Amino acid sequence: MSTTPRTATVEVLVVKALQVDEPDWCVGHDEDGAHYKADILHQGPNVTLTYGGRPVSAAGLVQAPFSQMSSTEPGISLSLLGQTLGPDEVRAFADALTDHARQLHALADELAVLLARGGQ
Repeated sequence: MSTTPRTATVEVLVVKALQVDEPDWCVGHDEDGAHYKADILHQGPNVTLTYGGRPVSAAGLVQAPFSQMSSTEPGISLSLLGQTLGPDEVRAFADALTDHARQLHALADELAVLLARGGQ
């Protein structure tokens, strides 16, 4: 038997409070939201998109400054898509919504004509 001390490397999870710089637009953080540094998410106030008094989607500024899975730059979280988009992507999506609105207007016009003819 050896008298030389033995060592082992054991990985442990150390939990401690971490102070992070917060952007001016951030409205706060969930108390239980971040368990790892990569989970930290800055969130701005949401803009809620509604129709008929019901929420359809929400959008707002977000940033995950320590993310290991996505960009660490600020973006816009759009709940309708479940994605975070950059400025050009948000503009492209808004343009697509404008195109969809035109299609819906055309369908509404077609329906109005059908209804005016008695639904035929």
